[in-house]
Amino acid sequence: MNLEEIKEFLSFEGRLDILRSTYRATVSATTAQARAEQRSTLQEALELIASLADRLNMKLTRMEGFRSKLTDDAERCRGLLAELDDAPVPPS
Repeated sequence: MNLEEIKEFLSFEGRLDILRSTYRATVSATTAQARAEQRSTLQEALELIASLADRLNMKLTRMEGFRSKLTDDAERCRGLLAELDDAPVPPS
């Protein structure tokens, strides 16, 4: 992840902390307005969490692809080294 992405993830985490505090502050209230605020808070938290999960899944997919490419490249290098080791050395 680049620094901007890390900053964004941390920003989302900060917002989730605020939403947790907001929800906890109203969790014992039973008025219609309190319930509406709880619902709104939980809905925003759910959307943020889903967005974070989607972004993280995309990053993990790209990272897995990169790891697979590195594994393939390393295997190719091993094969080329083996060919060099097996090739006869011409007399000098």
